[in-house]
Amino acid sequence: MRRIIRRGTDTARNSFPILEETVQNLKQLPATELQTGPALRGDAKTQDRHLQKLKNHPNYTRIYEAISASIQHMYANKPSNS
Repeated sequence: MRRIIRRGTDTARNSFPILEETVQNLKQLPATELQTGPALRGDAKTQDRHLQKLKNHPNYTRIYEAISASIQHMYANKPSNS
């Protein structure tokens, strides 16, 4: 995280293409159709690896857990496309 902050402007500038693509996708589909990731998949093994990497950053751990719980709650009653 510190590397990202130190690189600041370059990192932000390099993020523009993915941000622009995300905005274009959001113009075409609802966010609920674009959501991906281990919380949505119920991939506890990946989430545990992420939390292990955050173990020395309790604030980030709480944020990660809160976002993951929110995603899981949001999709709990949504029918699967598969």
